[in-house]
Amino acid sequence: MPMPVALIRVVRELNRALTDAGRGDLALSSDAWVARIHEYRAGLGFPSFLEDVVRQLPFDDADGPDPEGAAAAIVVLLADVWDATRDEGDASLTAHETLTIATVSDHAATHPGFLRAVADMCDAALLADEPALLLVPQDWAELVLHHLPSSDVGAFVTEAVYEPLLRDASMAPGGSMPAPSVGELNEWLSLATAIWNNTPQPDRGFRTAIEIASDGEAARQRKAARSKRKGTRRR
Repeated sequence: MPMPVALIRVVRELNRALTDAGRGDLALSSDAWVARIHEYRAGLGFPSFLEDVVRQLPFDDADGPDPEGAAAAIVVLLADVWDATRDEGDASLTAHETLTIATVSDHAATHPGFLRAVADMCDAALLADEPALLLVPQDWAELVLHHLPSSDVGAFVTEAVYEPLLRDASMAPGGSMPAPSVGELNEWLSLATAIWNNTPQPDRGFRTAIEIASDGEAARQRKAARSKRKGTRRR
């Protein structure tokens, strides 16, 4: 079966970038890249594949004006090659989705608003004895990212909070755990929405929904102030 043209093209770009980085010995044919990727796909997955290739690159002492830029370019090309070998119907995360989650997690790990929102959720989950809602920050960021393309905060809250709470209530021994009341669900909604609003968004310069809204309000105030000054001068 012939190799897809798109795969051949991205392999060519990857091999050229590896050669420019001083590691042309790592360049492989399209068949060889596909075989190597299939080994990782059946085993440790894209993160291990990426790590095993990138750690062989001499970026710390590489020649050229921008070794970090070369590293970033090769990482993207490795993701391109990985995704170009995906089987149709593969429901697993793409390499680029994995990179996005890792990048957002890095930003979220140092974002005080996001960390505070997750801490508030964890405190409430501990008090209410709801272990299903005790997630680490990376897991919360991944849940938000899953729904971010459709901007569907309702679907996020349903998957992240409502479904686990109702499932726990239905699975309690003897049905001893009552389903959450409307008031309780609204409290969880508030906590989950705070996480959503404080998660850095990769397509918006890693700003959060709160920061984006604040920027918009500041812009509106500046525009209003300029209009007011112009009106004053006309008088």
